[in-house]
Amino acid sequence: MAEKARGGRIFDLKLSYVAEAAASGELTATAGIVHAGRRTIVTECRIEAPDGRLIATASATFAVSRDQEN
Repeated sequence: MAEKARGGRIFDLKLSYVAEAAASGELTATAGIVHAGRRTIVTECRIEAPDGRLIATASATFAVSRDQEN
């Protein structure tokens, strides 16, 4: 049986500013799922300047409920 995530509530969110970004600079965000379990999903994100300098990081944990498909 396949399961589908049905919604989530954030129960942990952390954002860390590492460096100041230029006002006119374009930033790149790279995000991904670190863990996708039965009851929680953990994600993280990196924000970088065009030169590769780290601007910020973020992580979040979501509580989810899942519906079963037949």
